[in-house]
Amino acid sequence: EKFGSLISEFKSQTKSQGKNSNDKVSNEDIIEAFIRTISKFIGEDEIDVTLQGLNISIKKASEFLFSKISQDHLISEGRSTITLKAVSEIIIHMINKHISKNLSENFSYIKQSVVRLCQELLVLNESAKVKISTYLKGAMRNGMTVLVHGFSTTVFYALKECKKGGTNLNVLITDCSPEHSGSKMKTALTEEGIKCEIISDLSVGYHMNNVDCVIVGANAIVENGGVINRIGTYTLAIVAKNFKKPFYVLSETLKFLKLYPLDQNDIPFNNAKSFENLGELTDWTDTNNKEKGTKEEFLDNMKGYKESICDYTPPEFISLVFTDNGIFTPFAVSDEIIQMFYN
Repeated sequence: EKFGSLISEFKSQTKSQGKNSNDKVSNEDIIEAFIRTISKFIGEDEIDVTLQGLNISIKKASEFLFSKISQDHLISEGRSTITLKAVSEIIIHMINKHISKNLSENFSYIKQSVVRLCQELLVLNESAKVKISTYLKGAMRNGMTVLVHGFSTTVFYALKECKKGGTNLNVLITDCSPEHSGSKMKTALTEEGIKCEIISDLSVGYHMNNVDCVIVGANAIVENGGVINRIGTYTLAIVAKNFKKPFYVLSETLKFLKLYPLDQNDIPFNNAKSFENLGELTDWTDTNNKEKGTKEEFLDNMKGYKESICDYTPPEFISLVFTDNGIFTPFAVSDEIIQMFYN
């Protein structure tokens, strides 16, 4: 099977991101593993000797890898799958554009240039958080109180860089049930010397009046400038708008997704999820969160309860989107995505 080695290579790449086999990989690690796997496939492909054949193989390899990863549950269902879908579509589109622009070059040159393009995407992925943090620092002032939603690597990195730059922020963190990833964010921020505390998800209305802005990450930015992110993001945005508080989204451009949702039912890979299958969402080794109890106790309390794990926030609830390409209004982001995929 031509694509048979893709899955084993992806597994190898994801394992190399963690310290041991029990470590969870972030969305950024998944993106890197996916790009490295496709890059290696292109470099080692000896079957295709024409541009058309190479182009078709790259598209099929990317689609096959994405499909198998989703079917075999190699990553967390829902949010990570949405992120990976965005990345896979961007890779295919950029490679198609690159090949089209270099049709006059010889086959070997184009093949190697496509591999280099994948390497450039890796650099883009690695540097994205640095650029986003730089843009966010310009919007933060000393002593501001910000509200964040659970744990996000991009949001954490940005807040850490604000602290390093001398901007001291007070951070409120939603507990982010059912994952309870708020405790992970609190631990990470506390280690950086950032003042923070966890609040319950249902208390955001109570605290919003004392907040200067809300900052969330993203699993995908969609064509109309809206955002798909962990469940509860839409609720935060509604409350923030009611209190006239800025609602900021931090996202890498690799998470731009060619999708135009009209409502929550249009979110892909977001079927109501039984908590009996919540293992990949909840870190049961996290000793900082005492409220969950044991996995068995948690599952017993949640028996029969179902929940989607991400939601869609329409663009009218978003103030600004901070990306590695700059700061945009949601509608300007929409133009960026159109330019990216349709030009």
